[in-house]
Amino acid sequence: MKRMIAFLFLMISLICFAFFKNDFSTCASLNYYQISLISKENYSDLSQYSLQNGNQFYYTLAREDAVKLRLENYDLDGIVYFLDENFDVGKFLNSSDFFYQGQSLDNGYEIYYGYDRDFDDAINLNGKKINFQLVVRENDILIGIPLVLIGY
Repeated sequence: MKRMIAFLFLMISLICFAFFKNDFSTCASLNYYQISLISKENYSDLSQYSLQNGNQFYYTLAREDAVKLRLENYDLDGIVYFLDENFDVGKFLNSSDFFYQGQSLDNGYEIYYGYDRDFDDAINLNGKKINFQLVVRENDILIGIPLVLIGY
């Protein structure tokens, strides 16, 4: 009987953790108002959103346009999500597998790096495997997968 109770408690705990984790487990669940896609490829279907800098193309779209895209159809070097001030930074960071705060800059930015097993394309940064960068300054919040590859 004790084993059964312990088993049920464990299962309920795991299920609760899984539901909490899913709040931010996919990029689609992020409440963004704008997105930037970064690629070395020039996609003609995205030309109205493009800006070229060197060998990189930056496609910046409003959410209304971005939700129509199938991101798996594009070879992307990175994605940057622009989030509104209602985004719960603490909840996001606590739901990730790990994070650490980078050096805050004099101009008021808070920079976090982390890893979440539900995001793809991890890179090594200072010997740590990371796949997201979060930048916060007042009401401006950006999440880059794997890094914020635009100016902020």
